[in-house]
Amino acid sequence: YCSSAGDVDLKQFLSNSTTTKDDPWEIIQDVSIPVDVSSSIIDNNKFNISSLPADSVDVTYILIYSLGDLASNCGASDSVWITVVPVLDPTITPLPSPDTCNTVGTIAFNNTGDNGGKWSVDNGGVIDSITGVMTLKSETIGSYSITYSLGSYCPIDSTVKLEVDSPFNPKIVDPGKICAYDSVFNLKAEVDTGGLWSGVGVINDSVFNPKVNGNDGDVYPIKYSFSGTCPVDSTLNFVVDTVYDPTITNEPSSNVCITSGPYTFLGTDPGGKWSVDGVGVIDSITGEMDLDSTGGGDFTVVYTHSGCFISDKVSITIDTVGIPDITAMGPFCENEPVQSHDTLPLTQGGVWSSTPVSGVIDPSTGEFYPALAGPGSHLIRYELFGTCPDVWDTTTVIVNDLPDNWSTGPSGLVGCEPFSAKLGIESDGSLPLTTRWISSSLDTITNGLDSLDNTFVNDGVYTVYSWVEFENECLDTGSVQVRVDPIPEPDFDWNPKNTTVLEPFIQFENLSKAVYDDTEYLWDLGRSIDKRIPYPATSIEVNPSATYPDPDSASYWISLTATNQGGCTNKVVRRIWILDNFSVYTPNAFTPDGNGLNDVFFPKGKNHNNIEGSFEYHFMIFNRWGQMVWESKTPYQPWDGTELKTSNKVQEDVYVWKLKVWDNVESTLKTHYGRVSLLK
Repeated sequence: YCSSAGDVDLKQFLSNSTTTKDDPWEIIQDVSIPVDVSSSIIDNNKFNISSLPADSVDVTYILIYSLGDLASNCGASDSVWITVVPVLDPTITPLPSPDTCNTVGTIAFNNTGDNGGKWSVDNGGVIDSITGVMTLKSETIGSYSITYSLGSYCPIDSTVKLEVDSPFNPKIVDPGKICAYDSVFNLKAEVDTGGLWSGVGVINDSVFNPKVNGNDGDVYPIKYSFSGTCPVDSTLNFVVDTVYDPTITNEPSSNVCITSGPYTFLGTDPGGKWSVDGVGVIDSITGEMDLDSTGGGDFTVVYTHSGCFISDKVSITIDTVGIPDITAMGPFCENEPVQSHDTLPLTQGGVWSSTPVSGVIDPSTGEFYPALAGPGSHLIRYELFGTCPDVWDTTTVIVNDLPDNWSTGPSGLVGCEPFSAKLGIESDGSLPLTTRWISSSLDTITNGLDSLDNTFVNDGVYTVYSWVEFENECLDTGSVQVRVDPIPEPDFDWNPKNTTVLEPFIQFENLSKAVYDDTEYLWDLGRSIDKRIPYPATSIEVNPSATYPDPDSASYWISLTATNQGGCTNKVVRRIWILDNFSVYTPNAFTPDGNGLNDVFFPKGKNHNNIEGSFEYHFMIFNRWGQMVWESKTPYQPWDGTELKTSNKVQEDVYVWKLKVWDNVESTLKTHYGRVSLLK
């Protein structure tokens, strides 16, 4: 049994036939290892092993079970051998720290108890089973249990825990070339993040500021480190290059004259390189610019420092000695528009001026204004100002006088179609050389003071333009209007048409054509020496009215004369009628006996013979049997009582008459019937 077994029940060793008693046991110690063992070790048939004295080796005990008196013949005994095996101490000496780094190589474990045990480790670890030395490799990472085991029959062990870490890689990414004007940038590790950055220029934990020393460069050791179980770090020198000041300090404040010799530019920090654009010539080391070789114009000069590249640039304008030569212009006429030079001076940018009249030339463009200058000689000056010597040129411009008083005439030409007019140019100054005449139906040229004879066939208002070239080469234009009036076409109408002596009022309507608003009218409303004069007898109104007081039917000749402003006149004449009242009445008997009294019969009344009904009149006589015995188509022709065909006298009787006559008042054909008694 192991020494840690506790109480052992001894009854298990008794056979079924053995008499059982309490405490019949006796202990006999193994003589080879004397141990003082108290008899109290056995109590109530139980062997209390834990009460035995501790030992480091196996101890055998003889336990005798006896019954009766052994000294007499009635006693008996038997025994059982029990070996107590000791439980050893496997305690492991604690490590200084339960965590370690795999870079230490090996780590030795020790026991504080009994020797002779065996070491082991889990999770693939490597340990010497005898010495307890554990080998740490690069792949040895994680949690490990190290065990120390003792004993075979009574095995026992103890275990300790070990955490093995691997160190981080602190290698720093090289930022390359750094200039003092660079912006801040993040520091970077090649492999593992989470470390601690330190060093001059490190800000905000992981940012490097190249401007830590302004524009001056330096070498800054930057450290990247990890703490903890496996502390590790690395350092990289950051080389920050100096930034030199390229500022050019003497940019020309104004244009530089080419004759002033070379111009030397100055930079703040020496050691840079000078250059110029275009065809400019400059010494790259000294900054001296050769103005003669460069020539005139605008140039940009650049001063550059390499390494940490930086530059500055300024402008320079080189003025050359200008060429102000101007070409002659003119002569001009004072009415000509603004004049430009055919060829401008080779050197632009100068100022134009004029004398004796100032302001007649544009100071910038050189445009000349003859109208502002007026007749005479004008001195024109073109001058170049600047840092180079001022130069100028002059020319004289002649402005000819436009005749102050000339015209195309005569004015106010008005006539009737066709209208022949004579046109000419009148001038108090220079005389016309040629004149071109143009209108809608005209394009011709006259010379000198020759006049133009032209007939305007159709009516209308013609604008005749004249382009005149005078003997002094002045040109001007003029115009004159010619009004050609049409021959009026007078016409009129009147109402009512069938006017009678009872209401002799006539309203006239003017229907004239080809007239203007200023056309005048004269009406003759029918004056006659044999009739009463109408009222009014004449009128100048456009649409007059008149009253005709003659008591009898009569006709009147009305005339309308139209005259326009051009004196064009025409006349129309119409005849009107004032009619009698229309009436018909007849006697009922007549006596054709030749005594001169009541010898004939016919319808009486007014206007039977009116013009409108001259072919409508028909008077007929019928006997009692309906036979027509007489007829007449002549108004007021009487029946004398004879038969029309035979001229024989008809018998005394009552006859029927029929009359068809035109009523010119009502404009209708009327039929009348009646009876007449022929008495003898």
